[in-house]
Amino acid sequence: MRVLHLCDTEDDYMSAVIWHGLAGQCDLFAAGNIPPSCGRIPTDGRGTMDDGGRYDLAVVHSMLTRHRTWQWCEPLVNRCDRVAVVEGWDSATECHVPYFKVDAWFRREVDPSFAYPYQPRNLGFAGCAEWFYDGPKEYDIFFAGNPSHSVRWNMLRQVFATRRRHRSIMASTGFASDYHMLMRLSRLALCPPGAAGCEAFRTGEVVAMGAVPVFVGHPPRIRANWFDNSMSFCCTLDNLADTLDDALGADLEGMRRRLADHFHARHTTAARAKEILDVFR
Repeated sequence: MRVLHLCDTEDDYMSAVIWHGLAGQCDLFAAGNIPPSCGRIPTDGRGTMDDGGRYDLAVVHSMLTRHRTWQWCEPLVNRCDRVAVVEGWDSATECHVPYFKVDAWFRREVDPSFAYPYQPRNLGFAGCAEWFYDGPKEYDIFFAGNPSHSVRWNMLRQVFATRRRHRSIMASTGFASDYHMLMRLSRLALCPPGAAGCEAFRTGEVVAMGAVPVFVGHPPRIRANWFDNSMSFCCTLDNLADTLDDALGADLEGMRRRLADHFHARHTTAARAKEILDVFR
């Protein structure tokens, strides 16, 4: 299958995920530019530039409208037999609908209470298979990130309100090159929501690094092939300390084995891109 990929000129984590995942599963071409590397997902050395021919499928990221227009897309998608649009916005209710025909819609955030102008399929973030780590752990709980809203800031103090003592790393900033290393060495990793209550790309990183995710304060969303309670923990901010006490006493090794199987089957970049391709095969 020949696939033409249309994205923004600046960082967009979802377009990096899909580009990385499509490579090796189809003949992959970029319209305008190869997506910039984002969130430590490499994009160089994959695919090639548009050769001016016809394509079986266009994968269009609506976030390209930050710097481009639907008019820019039109002559490109006219050379494609079918069109898929990916809405990767933080907000579950932000919709950007082109005037050309779209055959399938994919959304990172799907709110079951919102009436969309199309029928969306959920398409969440993912991690690179090459990130996978299944080695020894030194720390109990890990989080490093910008405390951009009250859930994250208040979450940090709750970590040390547990009854059990633990060896953990909490930071209100990133660690640059040490970030993935410290995540790999941790048994549990906190996963609060991102902007507008969205799933943060931290989820894909955490499960790839072999840390059991603890989802804190996420709003109701439709998430395909999500992580059930046999491989993750989910709580509100108010009961985070109790949840961590339970998690520290749980069979985390067994949870990690189930999580690893689920990650490789459902949450790699290749698995995510395959969800798009399978609709059109």
